[in-house]
Amino acid sequence: RGGRGGGRGFQSDMSDFERKYLGDPTFVDPAIDRIPKAVVNTLLPLADHGPEFVNFLDTMHDHPTKFASVERLNLHPESRREPLPIIVPGTRTVEPTPEFLDHYGQYAGYLFVSNVPHPTMDGKLGEYDDVLARQSLVESIADIMGVDALDVFPTTMTSGYVRYRSFDDAQTAVTSSQPKRLTDIALDMSPAVTDGDNDGDDGDGDDEAENGAASVSASAFRDADPASLVKITNITPGTTKHTIAKVFLPEGSTLSAKFDKLVITADSVDFVNPTTALVRLPSAAVAQSLLESQDMQHHLKSDLKHKWHVKVFPAKRSKIRDGYAGPNRSRPMYKQSDSQMVVAGEVPTSQFFLGHSGVIHLRN
Repeated sequence: RGGRGGGRGFQSDMSDFERKYLGDPTFVDPAIDRIPKAVVNTLLPLADHGPEFVNFLDTMHDHPTKFASVERLNLHPESRREPLPIIVPGTRTVEPTPEFLDHYGQYAGYLFVSNVPHPTMDGKLGEYDDVLARQSLVESIADIMGVDALDVFPTTMTSGYVRYRSFDDAQTAVTSSQPKRLTDIALDMSPAVTDGDNDGDDGDGDDEAENGAASVSASAFRDADPASLVKITNITPGTTKHTIAKVFLPEGSTLSAKFDKLVITADSVDFVNPTTALVRLPSAAVAQSLLESQDMQHHLKSDLKHKWHVKVFPAKRSKIRDGYAGPNRSRPMYKQSDSQMVVAGEVPTSQFFLGHSGVIHLRN
């Protein structure tokens, strides 16, 4: 009781640090006597805390019993392996800038939008270096996701990141944008050259006729009979000749049998622009028969009708190592990367990754 000038004097001489963490040793809380010793003496694990010594003291101060345990797992190097993002080449050519990611602060939400229709410029697929083509993509994504164009960062000509003020806003946008992300697309077939192309009326034919003649003359079938060519429009940009040949008249199908088992090969298809292709047929009579066939029109508009699906994935900034925490600095700490993003599905969980000797990434 004497101590440094008695109980009251001892307490007045204590620093704020001592008063907070040590308190008055002469004071005993009567409530402690009412707690069963079996509870007070229970050994419980110490709660997680920050890296500094004062964080350790705060956690000990709030510990509910007299005894605490701290555990450190000495992992084998094989168990300390960490999975890395599996990014398919070509899916993310350009990463967003730090200014774009920092605009809404640390609580911003991000979505990765892919499979957007490739913009076309002057009858050709737009390039990323073309500012107008890139802006066209940005405006398409902004319209689909219901945001301002400034909140979109294009990564390729068919994908980009969209930022939101919060994760909840991003989650809401996934649901609200669904009607615009699903679009019905059906192919259309017409004569490659209309009557106005060959009537010799000194250019009085309409623009469609002139465009048809120009398309044929610029194609690989310029020497073929124009009447033996049909034009397929409304093709999804990026579709190949082999795909058109395969679905136009499927080999062995009932529809093919109606036209004497006619088979279309990739050599019979030529794209005049990313959304339009010419199909060369054996004769003008076969072309006319296909154009007049109700079964063929139904095949193009119904059987080949599909939904163009713009895909959306949650995204977040990747984490990088930033020192260690814990009483013995054994727990690694992380911080957000300035610009590197991780899209859902690109990184397996640690438990899955460590539980298998090898991991492969399946896509589409």
